[in-house]
Amino acid sequence: MILLSLTLSVVNCFVVIGNLLVFYVILTKKSLQTSTNHLVLSLTISDLLLGVLILPFAIIQEHSSKWIFGQVGCRLWLSVDVFLSTASIYNLLAISFDRYMAVRQPIKYPIISSTKVVRLMTFLVWFCSLLLAAVLFLHETLNAHDSVPLKECQPTTLPSMYIIFSAMASFIVPAFVMIILNVRIFQTVLHTSRTMTVKSKNGSLRVHRRKEPIVPVKKLERYETRLSQEDEGVGSPSKEVIDPVPVMAVVEKHKNSVDAPAIRSFLTHTVVFGVLEAKKTNIINHHYTLPVPHGIVVAASFSVGFPFTPIYVLQAYSICTVAAGCIPNSLFTTAFWLGYSNSAVNPILYAAFSRDFRIALKRLFFQKPKF
Repeated sequence: MILLSLTLSVVNCFVVIGNLLVFYVILTKKSLQTSTNHLVLSLTISDLLLGVLILPFAIIQEHSSKWIFGQVGCRLWLSVDVFLSTASIYNLLAISFDRYMAVRQPIKYPIISSTKVVRLMTFLVWFCSLLLAAVLFLHETLNAHDSVPLKECQPTTLPSMYIIFSAMASFIVPAFVMIILNVRIFQTVLHTSRTMTVKSKNGSLRVHRRKEPIVPVKKLERYETRLSQEDEGVGSPSKEVIDPVPVMAVVEKHKNSVDAPAIRSFLTHTVVFGVLEAKKTNIINHHYTLPVPHGIVVAASFSVGFPFTPIYVLQAYSICTVAAGCIPNSLFTTAFWLGYSNSAVNPILYAAFSRDFRIALKRLFFQKPKF
């Protein structure tokens, strides 16, 4: 039991520390304050609050093998758990929709990426999550029997109708929509990758089928260094703007009506799949770093969050309950905490696969202070 408590405590530390780092980096680095990263910031807040307000009580219950905070404490804990867990899923859904619009609808993306719309999306994420949690709290309060001793506080003891409803609203439906959005993104990227060939010649990137300029890697690195210096307040802004990747036919056609984040997002998804073809003939220069699509974050969230959903749904109408021994308690605990561990996975993925986040974190830990 002590080993289990220590393991869960380590998971909680990863959740809190990892999301604190992402929170700090986004707030302090202007280059990361894009429309998508505002949604990432909202996701980070939900995961961070989950690590502060929910996981410590779950660890105490696992260690003590009972709930020691009373009936009211149980209702509050379960309601806040539903609130923050749902907000985390809905934030991922909002980010998926943002990426979908950037890739599939580049003309309309400036509207979606506007400050007003991003704030509205964030508000809807938190409001809908709060509404779902409020329904649970009110139902449990109106049907509470505070005189009855409470041995445990688990979502498996919730009413059957609410279990079905919350599973559909908090995971199944959002997951289904995210799958559709990311499949459509994949189809667009795959179609675009078939119309372009990325080759390397004399340390440069070239896009065929159009007479586009070639950007030498060294020149691109100087451009990225200048942007980093400007972000840190070093040097003066340059009047010359060098596009880091030759613009493809679709983006070139609409470049006057699509803002820079939309172009970068479109190029990110397009070039990544171009790399898959290019690796066969080794035509990509290894010095050039390409970002990893948002789909990896979504896939990781599904892989760690999915096991709990069928177990949770089976509790409805006593189909196959944990209390009756149909599902081993160890299996339930593993699936339960796998869902929570998703809040620790996201910061790791950002640090591992996002070049901008890696650079920002390196500067945070290794850059010498200026006097």
